[in-house]
Amino acid sequence: RALEKIEQAFTKERVAAATSTAIPQEIRTIWQYLRLVEYLVFFKLHRSAQRHWGVMFVAAGSFTAYRTSVLKAVGGFPVNTLTEDMELTWLLLLKNGGVAVGEDAMQYPLDPATLRTYERQVLRWRRGFLECIGVFNFKLIRKPMLAFFAAWYSIWALLGLPIWVMIIVRGLPLTSALPTTEYAVVLVLILA
Repeated sequence: RALEKIEQAFTKERVAAATSTAIPQEIRTIWQYLRLVEYLVFFKLHRSAQRHWGVMFVAAGSFTAYRTSVLKAVGGFPVNTLTEDMELTWLLLLKNGGVAVGEDAMQYPLDPATLRTYERQVLRWRRGFLECIGVFNFKLIRKPMLAFFAAWYSIWALLGLPIWVMIIVRGLPLTSALPTTEYAVVLVLILA
């Protein structure tokens, strides 16, 4: 059924890719719970803003469908970064392709259950984001809202540091590799 729902996003000719909404396959650890919160709250908020401005920041590699003709026209999947899904999304946006969310198209990824695997995944995503900035650099200016969201996420990552210091002061044994969106969730849980 998810394929049928994601296919509906391709009714507009401009749509080059359609992504889905993620919900963790299982929630047995704090790391999977935090990922659920990230998926439900922060991705939903960010995606709503991105959808409003017509700039989906990343079409998740775990479940996205592509218009074959457009994918062939850009040379297929890129191999320049650790986050080929983000790189391809930005490439499509810069070529004026639309990236949509298939309404009610759900995916159920198996998210990391341990701090070690969670940390590795987040570090890979952060490194891939920085690599995408390096690949596209000033080309992002051609899509002002894409440049805005890239700057927003860069600033958001920097703002995570004071929150991290507050978490250390409160005595939680976490590492700095947590995504900044989750710092806020952890902070709310701590202060509650």
